[in-house]
Amino acid sequence: MCERLDNCWLQKMKTFNLEGPTWAFFTPEQMFGEEAKLRAAHKHYINADLYMLTKMNKVFFDTKKTRVTRDGSLSMVLHVGNQEKKEFDKIKLKFPLIISTYTIPSVKETFSSMKECFATLLYRQYVPRSDRKKTVVKIAKGLHRRGILTDKALFKVLMLVYSTEIKFEHKTPYEVSVYDPIIECTTDNEKAKLARQKNPRRYELNDANWDLEKKKEVNFDELPGFNETYNATFMVDQVVNLLDVDVGGQEVIYIGKTEQDDFNRLSAHNKLNKLNALHLRDEYKSNVVHLLGFKHYETIGFSNRNSNIKNSDAISTAEACLINYFKPRDNTHYVDDSGADGWKHRKVLKKKKYTNIKVLLDIDGQYTKFYTKHLGHQGKNSHDFEFRI
Repeated sequence: MCERLDNCWLQKMKTFNLEGPTWAFFTPEQMFGEEAKLRAAHKHYINADLYMLTKMNKVFFDTKKTRVTRDGSLSMVLHVGNQEKKEFDKIKLKFPLIISTYTIPSVKETFSSMKECFATLLYRQYVPRSDRKKTVVKIAKGLHRRGILTDKALFKVLMLVYSTEIKFEHKTPYEVSVYDPIIECTTDNEKAKLARQKNPRRYELNDANWDLEKKKEVNFDELPGFNETYNATFMVDQVVNLLDVDVGGQEVIYIGKTEQDDFNRLSAHNKLNKLNALHLRDEYKSNVVHLLGFKHYETIGFSNRNSNIKNSDAISTAEACLINYFKPRDNTHYVDDSGADGWKHRKVLKKKKYTNIKVLLDIDGQYTKFYTKHLGHQGKNSHDFEFRI
């Protein structure tokens, strides 16, 4: 009897779900120039409905401590702001340059591990620049074929030669420009074009997230890392996320709608600019803008299906729910539950017979550990919460 009643109750429940948000982020200085154009071409920016302004510990490279190691990595030191101590903590790390090549989807699916990828590219693709180094590699490969050098010993020789050709430069404490011989020896426009024609499915995911027409407007020569000396640039946030370095959580300061179709226009967003100015004064903290685009659907009992809620109402619901959950310090609407029955989005959902709103904000990475003082924790990646209507 109780089980039948439970099933009847479940069948009457109609839940509006918001989850699976696309995510992209940028710092205020990345809202202009060619970097902004590149972001404007990415669909995670184009399709973003909401933005969150957050504060995080300031993170930058110690430009005097970066070194190339014998295994083709960069030994680096990060400074991480510590507001309580009024100083910067130091984090030592090792950044293997091969990680940037290995994380390309078409490369990653080819190799079982990053080490296998590195060893294969060194053996098959890498050719040193100088004749002397070419001779060393040729002799080592010959000894390996004759069984005199083991696989491990050959790999060490190749890594050592490779590491001597790596160059780097810090133009600012927030980026490192690198000349990586692996990137050069694996970059061939003609070969890439042929590979794309032969394996379109492998490459279609790379294009799926871009507006290719807008991407054509980007002058890649003016982007960091595109010059004769260096062939890659890594921002400090890329290094942090790739190596999963704990640099603390992101305090949510403000949540709002983008209210714009084009990412470029977000730079003129008055509220965002005002808040940026207010919070840039902190010596040990920095601002980050996160862009989110939620998917929505409905659940009745145990069945999921598309909802007939207009996209604008879904965006308003997402905004209100996130504000009500996080209660950011600079938001005023939706922070307090008083008057919730009169909120427009709730009236719309009630009219459509919804009984609950369920939200899942779940994004992996060091730059998505969100928190507020109201929540009482120092940041986590997954936030799963529900409201009764």
